[in-house]
Amino acid sequence: MSVKSHRATLEVWLAPGATKALDDAARSALSEATIVEVLGSEPVALAGPAVVVLTPADLVGPARAELLALNAHALPGRPVLYAGTSTKDVLLDAINVWHVARVVPEIAGPAAVVDAIRKSWDATLAGLALTQAAVDLEHETHQLEAALSDVEATREHLLRSERLSTVGRIAGGLISAARPDLQELLAFREVTGGRTPDPELASVLDQAFDGIELVERLLDELRAYADNRATGFHFFRERIDLLVARAVGFQRFDPMARERTLLTRLDSQAVVRVDRHRLLQVLVNLIRNAVQATTSHGTIEVSTRDVDADWVEIAVKDDGEGMSAATQSRLFDPFFSTKGEDGMGMGLVMSRTIVEQHGGIVTMTSSPGHGTTVFVRIPTIPC
Repeated sequence: MSVKSHRATLEVWLAPGATKALDDAARSALSEATIVEVLGSEPVALAGPAVVVLTPADLVGPARAELLALNAHALPGRPVLYAGTSTKDVLLDAINVWHVARVVPEIAGPAAVVDAIRKSWDATLAGLALTQAAVDLEHETHQLEAALSDVEATREHLLRSERLSTVGRIAGGLISAARPDLQELLAFREVTGGRTPDPELASVLDQAFDGIELVERLLDELRAYADNRATGFHFFRERIDLLVARAVGFQRFDPMARERTLLTRLDSQAVVRVDRHRLLQVLVNLIRNAVQATTSHGTIEVSTRDVDADWVEIAVKDDGEGMSAATQSRLFDPFFSTKGEDGMGMGLVMSRTIVEQHGGIVTMTSSPGHGTTVFVRIPTIPC
């Protein structure tokens, strides 16, 4: 029952001893009250709160158990003990077990009982009002907390929208500025057919042209993410080890990577159906993150393994400082970065999106002082 549903009308329940002791004048004085003689010949359905009026005979009489049960129904109304006792044990029982609020000596007379009943009822109503106020306050506090949470979520949404809009404008500007040069370089590739008498130069040019493709795809991906639209994927069969080796090969152009020890352990025979340049984008980003997470002369290992007939796993492991659980929980939040002003906080977000669009998953293990390993699982196809 809600606190507010309790009635405000005074209800008095008279135990058998009190029924005999309370005279007609006292009952008349309580004309505003509903007076019920409990445990009478006729059963009565009772529901509190109410003020139970007891006598010492009721506390220790044969009906004690029944009266205690009724007294529990009457709470939070507090009972009144009329014709109070001088016996210490009975008095303690009245206070501790029956929760008697007022003790009226028999010498005081019925008028004092009436006054005690009204005061007990006033105290009951005051207690109910305080309880209701506490319930209302708790409810309003929950509502305020929910409203504040909504405001914070709206603020974050607006900030994210503004940041995405900014990213879109920046990406659009970069695309417009870089595309003519990129197209000229790609046209040069078409003219030469990627052929050169020097095998080393041919390898460098091949990776450079792949890098050009990566830049163009990355800018397109940023723009698409900012515009909340999907980008087109071009899927082809690729041997995963050759693709990973290609991503590792890019690191020879990175001065920071050349200061680290970059190990590979490519043990997969898997063939996958992927968009080469987008998956290269993911792998280059993960290796770059590992490079930035380690100190000079740190170690990074890139490995592959066949999980089973349906999945291949790529792992990028570093021996950097590692991350706390709190940091890991936010790594895939847009614009969250551990790199300070050097990071946009979009690399892992976009990498996970690309992997998921290949039907794969990205997971991570890390702990402070023990480095980080990122796992990328991609579904395989029959060789």
